[in-house]
Amino acid sequence: MLDFIRKYHFLTVISLITLLVFSGACFAYADDEQEGPAAPDPVYIMKVDGEEILTLKTEESGEAALDKVAKALLPDGVHMDSYTLDEKIEYEEIVPGPLFASDNALKSDDASEILLDKMQEEQEDGDSDYSFLTFHIVGSKYKYSTIPVKVKFVYKADMFDFEFDIHKKGTKGRARTRYELTYTNEKKESKEEKETETVKKGKKTVIYTGKKKTPKNLSASKFKTYRAKIQKSAVKRYGNIYLGMNIVAFGKKFLGNPYRVGGKSLLHGIDCVQFVRALYRHFGINLPENRHKLFKTGKVVSYKNARPGDVVFYGKHPAIYMGHGKIISARKSGIRISNIGYKKWTYIRRMR
Repeated sequence: MLDFIRKYHFLTVISLITLLVFSGACFAYADDEQEGPAAPDPVYIMKVDGEEILTLKTEESGEAALDKVAKALLPDGVHMDSYTLDEKIEYEEIVPGPLFASDNALKSDDASEILLDKMQEEQEDGDSDYSFLTFHIVGSKYKYSTIPVKVKFVYKADMFDFEFDIHKKGTKGRARTRYELTYTNEKKESKEEKETETVKKGKKTVIYTGKKKTPKNLSASKFKTYRAKIQKSAVKRYGNIYLGMNIVAFGKKFLGNPYRVGGKSLLHGIDCVQFVRALYRHFGINLPENRHKLFKTGKVVSYKNARPGDVVFYGKHPAIYMGHGKIISARKSGIRISNIGYKKWTYIRRMR
């Protein structure tokens, strides 16, 4: 009896195991039946006026390929803004079959090369109208130019109207002009200037001057011509204006040095007549040493027409006129600058 129970207990276990294995197989088979093979990705057929041309990964790949073709048709330096096509472009979505895998569909780079090659073939065959694809492209080309340096005048009351002192040098600016161009494929149809904009602002040259009325927005290059014109007029009116200004500048180097009757040294002691003679002699002009002869040298000029370097006489005492109502002379207190009216002057003479 015990053997019988053991025998059938063993068979029961075997049966249960067999049932479980069979059930798992059935479930696995059922799952396989439910999922099935994965569906392939769709591809897109590009059609030009109804004619199938390319098979593409996506519709966007076709649009990107057309953009690249339009840009490739333009010459270097022209930026594409927009384009239109004479032909009608359509895309048809299809599911690839067993003879064409979706991996064989083209991306935009490859598609654009094929389109360009096809257009090139037509051109080589003598088809100048490009019947396959006709692009009407609008592009932009930019031309850069230099903006000249402008001049700003600043009036200085202590300067002569013929004096110009460059206080600060300016810098050039830069402008960009946009031209709009139209093309039919590679053939240029038109070019039109659109607008000019400043891409870099320049800085003005600042010039100090003693002239009240000056031009506005004068370019730096034209300033040279303007200055030459003013100074030519000044020379006509005053004579050698630069000689007098140089004489004054040289005399100012010895300010504070001592006065000495009969002295001839600009450093160690000099009197008023020798001071005037020493300044002129430095620039190669010999004036009379005799005081009375000095009083009669040159020609008399009015205070209104006086310029730097003219000699102002206070009786027997001479001084060098600096301009703007100032003189420089050797006096008992030493070489110093004074107002022309510190005492009544007799006359003003121009030595050259």
